[in-house]
Amino acid sequence: MKLRALLGMLLLALAGGAGAATIAADSNVLAATPALTQGLPASQTFTVAAAGDVDVVLADLGAPAAFSTLQLVVTRNGARVVRLDIAGTVRFAAQPGDYRMHVVGAVPSDAGTFNVQVTAVSSGAVLLNFSDGMVAADPAANPAQSLLDTTFTISQPGNYQVVLTDHAFPAALSTIDLILLRQGGGTAAVMNAPGTSASFAVASAGTYSLVVAATAATLDEAGLYSVAVIDGTSTVYGTTQAVGRLPSPTAVTFPSAGNYSLTLNDFAVPAALTALQTVVVQNQTVLAFASTAGTTALTASAGDAQLFSFGRRATSSAGSYGWRLFQGAQTVAADARPVPEGYVNGFGGYRYPLTAASGSHQFQLRDHAFPVAFTGLRAVLSQNGAPLQSLSGTESVSITLVAGPATALVLAQPPTATSSNSLFGVSLTPASGAALLSASQGVGGLFNTHTLTLDAAGSYDFTLTDLGFPVQFAELAGVLTQGTSSIGQIFGGGKFTFSGNPGSYSLNVLARLPNGVNYGSYGYLLEDTPEPTLTLTATPTSITSQQTTSLQWSATNATSCTASGSWSGARSTNGSETVGPFGADASFTLQCSGPGGSVTGSTSVTVTQPAGSGGGGGGGGSFDLSLLLGLLSLLALSRAPQRASSARHQCSWSRYQRSVC
Repeated sequence: MKLRALLGMLLLALAGGAGAATIAADSNVLAATPALTQGLPASQTFTVAAAGDVDVVLADLGAPAAFSTLQLVVTRNGARVVRLDIAGTVRFAAQPGDYRMHVVGAVPSDAGTFNVQVTAVSSGAVLLNFSDGMVAADPAANPAQSLLDTTFTISQPGNYQVVLTDHAFPAALSTIDLILLRQGGGTAAVMNAPGTSASFAVASAGTYSLVVAATAATLDEAGLYSVAVIDGTSTVYGTTQAVGRLPSPTAVTFPSAGNYSLTLNDFAVPAALTALQTVVVQNQTVLAFASTAGTTALTASAGDAQLFSFGRRATSSAGSYGWRLFQGAQTVAADARPVPEGYVNGFGGYRYPLTAASGSHQFQLRDHAFPVAFTGLRAVLSQNGAPLQSLSGTESVSITLVAGPATALVLAQPPTATSSNSLFGVSLTPASGAALLSASQGVGGLFNTHTLTLDAAGSYDFTLTDLGFPVQFAELAGVLTQGTSSIGQIFGGGKFTFSGNPGSYSLNVLARLPNGVNYGSYGYLLEDTPEPTLTLTATPTSITSQQTTSLQWSATNATSCTASGSWSGARSTNGSETVGPFGADASFTLQCSGPGGSVTGSTSVTVTQPAGSGGGGGGGGSFDLSLLLGLLSLLALSRAPQRASSARHQCSWSRYQRSVC
């Protein structure tokens, strides 16, 4: 069976994966607690061409500062090969193949740098030599802050203005700072108050760097501003930027200049929002602002624009809404949004845009209850910015859709009292054809979901392993899903086998680090289930009539075996058995089955007669005495009636001849 394998590593984890077969794909990602994720060095790979010892040397370069901890791990095919917990040298016996390496560490201040060299001992060949660095831990990022760092070109000399506008959407920004620099030297503008402009002169064409740091107000942690660099009435550079938790905008294209309408709907799933607002911005200018559900008129020019929306939820619940921008019966754009988007303060909101076909569809929501069930789980399906169908918990309904864009939203609340992480699945499938939506999502911050693709139907093995680098996880669990279907689960590491069909699957891994630990590593492996193998032999293979023989068999990757031919019935996957006696040639068949298929083996035994027991002419030799006596007895019995009959005939003839018998 052709082997396909996918090896990887997820959040808070360094990849590997174990298996006895060739690995077709291998990936490695290292993550850590939020304060340490910035500046982590990328994993490195090296290839060993021939079996032999390999030396790995880890050196702390001490510049600009020495590491307080510095550790290294080497993995191959998902298994940890060797680790080094301090700067120094470690040697391991290598087999030919590809290896992966990752370095983790901590530096008390500033930054640290290190070097790793991998050398084949016998040949002296350098297999890998690289240097990298890590920065000291930084405080977690403020979700209310955003940074714009970009460049643009001014091609003509002249007088210019930079205009900074706070759109106060959904509220005024707390702080905003702008600096405009000419690359090569010179400050063009510095601003820290929106609603103002600064003038600067350009003597020659050049490239400018624009940096804007903005902080949203505490209540919503969301804001919106625009920056424009203008030459008289023309715009040289312009942008409108969301700040903090304000969702990314929806791109809108107005087909022509004219009057349009914007309708805003609160879906009230799972609960009504406390505030709902939208704003349409074209060329850094607000065209329309709506602060309540309903319809608002606006006038736009032909061309591109952006629509920003914001919903505020009650602290004890989540929410959802939709909007539609249209002109007459023609929809220009429509969308739906959850509140919050992503996982925020104990609630998760997730958005799945799709394109529906006209007709009946099955809309399904499932609580995978992995590792525990949700406290609250709702889904809503919408088209043209209006809700069509909502689901609660594990539920499935049939719904008719029109052809065109649609959006599925899922609002979830994990049970924070017992576990802050749970997993759901959602799908939308037409009456005929492939699913339009099939997704799984972990909620709570510790999940990482990775997509795996199977290219052929067959039996597959999935393995999850805690690599124990630098330490074991406090909690490690994995589940393989396909939309609303749960394929298999593993807690703490292990393996399961499943029958898979071509398509995409989601690997969801929950990895919880012990308190005070910054890094963890685990590996996963997905590969074809090995086909069973079987050996079946007879000892001896030639016997004399009425003798016995011994059968020996051994099967791998099998769970059951069945005998047929000159023996029959269920057998273990490994064993030996005495069979016979046999008076004629015998044949033996054994079929063994496992997750990867079945295999059949056979053997035969030749039976010979004792010497002198008969056989074709010309031979001579001695007769079996008992056999000879038996044949003579049969001959005598067969001749007795003939003699009596002959005597009667003779007597009768004698009478005619007047003779006496």
